[in-house]
Amino acid sequence: MLIIIVVLNSLTDFLYALFPDWNGDWTTLSGLTPDPSNLSLDQIMPFLAGIFAVFIVLWVFSIISAFFVRRSLRTLSIKSGVGLFSTAGLLLLIGAVLIILFGIGLILIWISALLLAIAFFKIRPQQV
Repeated sequence: MLIIIVVLNSLTDFLYALFPDWNGDWTTLSGLTPDPSNLSLDQIMPFLAGIFAVFIVLWVFSIISAFFVRRSLRTLSIKSGVGLFSTAGLLLLIGAVLIILFGIGLILIWISALLLAIAFFKIRPQQV
């Protein structure tokens, strides 16, 4: 919650620098003309640092959630006898870690979702 407050505060400071005539009302921004000559690196840096911090927090939580999903998919793989569940969980975890590297992780997460769908169709019904 603190990170969100910091980002919103730096966003308003950034908008005050970009739109000097802005009165703080968000609805009046569409009628104003930006003046980028007022911007300096000192005014942009807190905004960029806040956005970077939010992305890092999201990345860490995606790794944590992928870890728990991998554990559950590994258990499902053992119980069902379909090895693709375990493979999909591993690809999901690797993809979550590699999101930071040029989006390669997003491709791996997409592939793991496809493998997960295929694995669900390979489950055999239990004989009663």
